[in-house]
Amino acid sequence: MEENPYPSFRARIFEVTAENLGLDTIVENEPFAFFTEFRIEGIIITIVVFLDGSVSIYFETGMMMIGGGEHQQIRDIGIELLKTCHELEGVLQDDKKLDHPKKDQVKFFIRTKQGTKSCVIKEKHLNKENNLGAYQYMLVNMIITEFRKIDQNKD
Repeated sequence: MEENPYPSFRARIFEVTAENLGLDTIVENEPFAFFTEFRIEGIIITIVVFLDGSVSIYFETGMMMIGGGEHQQIRDIGIELLKTCHELEGVLQDDKKLDHPKKDQVKFFIRTKQGTKSCVIKEKHLNKENNLGAYQYMLVNMIITEFRKIDQNKD
């Protein structure tokens, strides 16, 4: 039986440095990565966006959708996420535990050279247009939609 790659892929995203991505000139507190986690029908989904344009989706079940950054639409959405993540600054806190969100919660992670910060927002609050994190949550869902379009076009 094959080992589920999710735990190791997830662990790796918190270990990647700006230097690993070739982003040596990035400023100390500038985000080089944005991750979002939430549950759908109890399964944890992790959306991964790096400043180098990489975009992936990891499913707790072991399914991986990688290479999204090779598609301009997905890459552009990922870059927009990184550009707007400063809007969450007021609620972000240092995160050493890196735990998953609970049911009906969405967890946003931001990586800088200084470390990982995160915030948790109830999903119901993200469905209201002007609420904190709602725009980022919409962008995350657009990434999922674009991945699905690519997958459907393969058939």
